[in-house]
Amino acid sequence: TDARGADGELLPDAQRLTPFGRRLRSTSLDELPELWNILRGDMSIVGPRPLLVKYLPYYTAEERRRHAVRPGLTGLAQVNGRNALRWEDRFAYDVDYVDHISFALDAKIVLMTLRCVFSREGISAEGSDDGGIYGNGKASGGSAMNILFCSAGRRVELLKDFRKSMDDGDRIVAADLSELAPALYVADAHYLVPRIDDPSYLDTILSICRKEKIDAVTTLIDPEIALLAQNRERFEQIGVEVLAPYAETAELCFDKFKMSQFLAAHGIPTPDTWGDYASAMAAVAAGELAFPVFVKPRTGSGSVGARKVHDADTLKALCQADPSLIIQRLMTGDLDADVYIDTISHRAVSAFSKRKLETKIGGASKTVSFKDEALFAFIQQITQLLKFNGPVDMDFFFQDGVYYLSEINPRFGGAYLHAYGAGVDFVKLIKNNLNGVQNTPVFGDYEENVVMMMYDSVVITKLDKVE
Repeated sequence: TDARGADGELLPDAQRLTPFGRRLRSTSLDELPELWNILRGDMSIVGPRPLLVKYLPYYTAEERRRHAVRPGLTGLAQVNGRNALRWEDRFAYDVDYVDHISFALDAKIVLMTLRCVFSREGISAEGSDDGGIYGNGKASGGSAMNILFCSAGRRVELLKDFRKSMDDGDRIVAADLSELAPALYVADAHYLVPRIDDPSYLDTILSICRKEKIDAVTTLIDPEIALLAQNRERFEQIGVEVLAPYAETAELCFDKFKMSQFLAAHGIPTPDTWGDYASAMAAVAAGELAFPVFVKPRTGSGSVGARKVHDADTLKALCQADPSLIIQRLMTGDLDADVYIDTISHRAVSAFSKRKLETKIGGASKTVSFKDEALFAFIQQITQLLKFNGPVDMDFFFQDGVYYLSEINPRFGGAYLHAYGAGVDFVKLIKNNLNGVQNTPVFGDYEENVVMMMYDSVVITKLDKVE
């Protein structure tokens, strides 16, 4: 029947089924009208059972893979428990079918279906094939989010902030090569993995993703960003969103000299940069560059090796010791911004800007928030030239009324803690994207003059848990 409750919604099937309807469902004859959909080509005989369109936003990335094939009259879940299974288990069977689809498997499922129909195994006459979704929160609270942090290292406070914004059922998984990486022990699950340059590393990470039903993966170190970007398709094949830029953009971000050339070619203000000692000294001789200058490794991270140089002799010695150094015009007005690039629109949708009050190895340690529409517009201009995907940390200089882009680290920056503490929550933006929701751009939704003062802390645990 079409009986409805006081709220106007249809009552559960158990309350709407007539005696005839129960008998019809118990024999599975209620499925016969779907033969017409099979003849039209909308469905297959074998495949994941179709569900209502209204559930689409609530699938996890892994569960959405069930839609890679046409829905079916019967499927792997139907011959392994049917309505007696939890929804998580049904979806797992659906995804397993997608991964192993073959004529032989289809024939086996058809034969097993006939046995189930005649024995009436797993049939529930008290509820429909999709009623239980309401019970596990998919239609009312959004799907759970499982995120994997690779090379988690010391980023304890970042994972703690993530936890504060996550919903019940969401899980943090962390991986690192060292059993003494403190961030491992604030995650819901953790794994020790090989070095990122080990041939088995990527397969290890993919295996963790499958085991933990990971929805999104990211890394907290620069050298691994390109690895994730280059293997995006392998992650997407198992339903995992890679929160890292696309390969070409990742390469530019890691090579600071190439990035400088790219920005200059596209009219983006950036500090003048020279790739070696000889070209820098030629610029000095031509009056285009003067000491002091600033040097940093071409592919460095965490401010390691970056320093001010006051004379030619020191510059020569440094460049001889490390030929990868690049030389830049010394700039003032050091600041940065935490930016979130929507994974659906690939446009910047949120930014938190801050001036650096103190910088140590690893990045800014004391910062104060500010807002400037000109900077927000500059950020949007930059992100339209490159293809990012998720969180990004951008370093700028502000000199003579002009913003200059220094470099981009396409990951969670060390000082994202400041953004989160001021109310800019990238976790919710990530979850929206994983649920198929495109975020609406909101810039400057925080207070100015909020100060962050970073300090060291510790993780205490028992030795038998350090593994």
